[in-house]
Amino acid sequence: MNYLEEKLYSFKIPSDFNVFIAREFTKEKSSLKVQYENEKAQMDTNIKKLRLSAPDLATKIENSSKYINLKKDIYKLNYDIKSLRKIIYSPGTKLVSKITTTEYKIINRYKRIGATHNGLVMTAWEQLFNTTYSMKNYNLGLIQLLIKQNDIIQNFNLANMDKLRELQKPLKKLSEIAESYFLDRKFTETNKVAHFIRDMIEYLTETTICTGLELVMRRILHTYFSNTLPDDSQEDINDRIEFILESTSYGMNKSLLDILKTDIAPELAKNASEIFDNQADEQGHVVRPVRDVLISFFQNLENSPIKLPGEIITIFIKDVVSYFDTFASRAILLWQINAENILKYFINNYRCVETLLSL
Repeated sequence: MNYLEEKLYSFKIPSDFNVFIAREFTKEKSSLKVQYENEKAQMDTNIKKLRLSAPDLATKIENSSKYINLKKDIYKLNYDIKSLRKIIYSPGTKLVSKITTTEYKIINRYKRIGATHNGLVMTAWEQLFNTTYSMKNYNLGLIQLLIKQNDIIQNFNLANMDKLRELQKPLKKLSEIAESYFLDRKFTETNKVAHFIRDMIEYLTETTICTGLELVMRRILHTYFSNTLPDDSQEDINDRIEFILESTSYGMNKSLLDILKTDIAPELAKNASEIFDNQADEQGHVVRPVRDVLISFFQNLENSPIKLPGEIITIFIKDVVSYFDTFASRAILLWQINAENILKYFINNYRCVETLLSL
């Protein structure tokens, strides 16, 4: 079962991710429009004052490239904002639960939601995190168990000993599961907990880091096409970007978005976590730095179905790679450390309960 998926309908999230991108661009363009309008208003005030005292100077300001460009920029921004709002307010569907099968692995249940778009899934997670904790959230059963334990210990007396003993069995099972991660080598074929942690890390890498890479690509390409094709509508620009990202003409029978999900996320997760399938996988694995992984990915743009200039590809290879290189590997490692610390907590928590019951 998947509580997040069940809550999708109540969050009323648009099923088209372009709506969220359009919202962000609308905010930016609206802010820039206000700035330009204020500059123009100041120039208009000066022109009005100069009409009587220095009409030639007023005319010179009106004919200046700065004033003319301001008017053009404001007109273009109004056009873009209007076009973006069509995308935002166009009739569309909302994300709804499409639970049809029971998947054993919870990570796979979450990945199934990502069949829409991971950016939308991140929005759903954000809304879920911002809602009040609910006992109905069965995916947080362990937290409910710890809350029950805390209530017993806060009011601990001889009468509560039996209640604590009732929790001893599930707490012991959790401790044993956690210990198995540290007692066995971290190979997914033999260590189930290690397998879960790597699946979780891959999922987080895909939904956060790889979705972040996609968003940066969309932003840069949107800016490029907006500047080079000013007469095109936002819908036309979006179509171009979608074609670049989703085309399978890159020689691998995969789109760039597919490569992010099936190649980049698993490689980054394995490199940082050092959780391998087996000993042969460990010995044969070549760790590539994040920088090299991302440079290879962005070099695919050289074969883009829509020709991109070298300077745009250079922005991806130099600036975008440098930015993600500063934190990607560290973020993945921190996710693993957090998971391991939670496992250690359950081990130590059970030992404390065991000690308390032995007094």
